[in-house]
Amino acid sequence: MRLAGWTCALLSSKIIVQDMARICLRGSALAIAPRLSYFSHMDGSFSRILVIYKTANPEAGILARTVAAWLEEMHFHALGPESAETDYDTSADCAIVLGGDGTILGAARRLAGKNIPVFGINFGRVGFLTTANPGDWMPKLQCALAGQMPVRNCLALTWELRRHEHLLAGGVAANDVVISCGSLARLLSLELKIDDGEMGTLRSDGLIVSTPLGSSGYTISAGGPLLKPDMNAMILTPVCPFVTNISPLVFPQGTLVKLRLTSLRDTWLTIDGQEGHSLRHGDIVRIGGWPDAMQFFGDDAQFFERLRSRGFNLEDCQAR
Repeated sequence: MRLAGWTCALLSSKIIVQDMARICLRGSALAIAPRLSYFSHMDGSFSRILVIYKTANPEAGILARTVAAWLEEMHFHALGPESAETDYDTSADCAIVLGGDGTILGAARRLAGKNIPVFGINFGRVGFLTTANPGDWMPKLQCALAGQMPVRNCLALTWELRRHEHLLAGGVAANDVVISCGSLARLLSLELKIDDGEMGTLRSDGLIVSTPLGSSGYTISAGGPLLKPDMNAMILTPVCPFVTNISPLVFPQGTLVKLRLTSLRDTWLTIDGQEGHSLRHGDIVRIGGWPDAMQFFGDDAQFFERLRSRGFNLEDCQAR
């Protein structure tokens, strides 16, 4: 069944939506209903297939052209191949992304809210978000396009940066939003507010606000929890908090996180490790959850297999 569209509801105040890929919050998070954990195109309704590749990887570009030619032979309409750095067509039914996790994250962020599932072919070191490898892409892609592979819906983050009540920047994060020190390793101070509740001032090396999809990256390295990618939740993980026992926190999708920088240190706001903004004293960052904003081909079995293959394992025994 194809997801027909998005129903957006305002929780407590206005939301500015700019072309559904750039979301800025005003006092609330974006709620989207209904939620579907999985959906598949069982009727074979895929027609327009966007092909994206990492520009800096020549092998990815070669295979992208091969994939596009194969799609045309199979009577699909291939859009591309397009470089990941270009303004590619987002009117596709699904997207094939050839690159590493960073390339896939960038594509997922730009496709957020457009109901375009992503099929990743790994050309990176980790490949945590990928569905296939360069050597086995064809049978897996055939399965996906035939509607025989489930699609995971994943939460994204919406964020905005304000200075003196003026909106400076805003957008979507697929992995995480991070506030951290700049050139010198010194503590920063953040006033932390969750919805309408004041939590006080956090002194630390930084703060990570992550999606479940991004929990296997910077978050878990900083001592945060690992969440299943299809959960609709947000994770707050302090980085080396100073003289405090605050633990990582997990909040539901509708939570609004408000951060105010109270220190004078060189501080940066980083989105998915790919976009950065310099912060000043008094700047305010608001972060909310966008449920089911991103779609990826694959199922739970692939997720747990990736965990095992990347060191997230216990004793070598079978579950009973």
